[in-house]
Amino acid sequence: MARSLSSPILDVLDSFERSRHDLRESTMRGYLAGIWRFAVFTGSQNGLEVPRSRKDARPILMTITPAALTLENANRYIDSLVRRKRKTTAHHDGRALAIFSEWCVEARIFPADPLAGFKVPKQPNNRRRPFQDEDVPLIRKAARDSDMGERDETIVVVAIACGLRKDELRNLQYPEDVDLPGRVLYVRDRAAKTDASIRRVVMDDEIVAMLDEYIDEWRPSRQPGALFLNNHGDGLTYGGFASIFRRLKRKLPREMDFKLHRARNTAITNWLRNGNDLHTTMKLAGHKSPKVTERYAGEFTDDELRKLVRPSFTAIYGKRSA
Repeated sequence: MARSLSSPILDVLDSFERSRHDLRESTMRGYLAGIWRFAVFTGSQNGLEVPRSRKDARPILMTITPAALTLENANRYIDSLVRRKRKTTAHHDGRALAIFSEWCVEARIFPADPLAGFKVPKQPNNRRRPFQDEDVPLIRKAARDSDMGERDETIVVVAIACGLRKDELRNLQYPEDVDLPGRVLYVRDRAAKTDASIRRVVMDDEIVAMLDEYIDEWRPSRQPGALFLNNHGDGLTYGGFASIFRRLKRKLPREMDFKLHRARNTAITNWLRNGNDLHTTMKLAGHKSPKVTERYAGEFTDDELRKLVRPSFTAIYGKRSA
């Protein structure tokens, strides 16, 4: 169905989402959220009530049209984020608006790019700290104390030991991605089409043992499919993983600032502690540039790295947390 400047932005976003079917689900979700926030901000600037949730925002999104996508409105929105010190959101939402604007030209909604000259704010160089060594046993215990303790602890430990993002956890398939005898986990970019999208992470003995135990308990039929399942036997969704991590966060001290992406920082730090060079660590992490990996290693000098003990995951945290 053709879209126009007068179409509700909800309908236009639906077309935008379907046209970008080759993107990662998480990437598209981020784009849509950024454009949605911009539309709500624009509506509030015109005197509409700010909604409390995305569901409540539907009336606003039915009145806002692509005509609101102007350079003035985009700059005003990004400036509001920067003033509130939300620089990371400003970067991601600015990029989403720029990509959406270009697509609107492709879709012939606009004759020319309405955001020509728009400058996407730079990504701030804020580095999430890895978990402290004493944090990880607490995280494991909190996960183990849940109703699905064996599964939840396995998920958390695999994330910390192998540096996995939430989508990567969700995309793990059994048995193709889990080589227990070879102690290798295959982490794949499901949106990509080449072998270059696969990275291999070596697992230590405890990770292998935990996965083997989890598979025996949760996947005794050994049928192919998602590695991590919900209590109905279906693959955990992105929302299912998010729910697990929200429950886990509520059980942990607030000052720990539990976020799943800190598990990735922890894995990268531990690979460096284990004596891996920067290039090897970059490959394990799946980074395309060593500059990205260097941000994770920022607090270590080369001399400090040489002096560090070279422990494995199990040596750092013990076979079982207290």
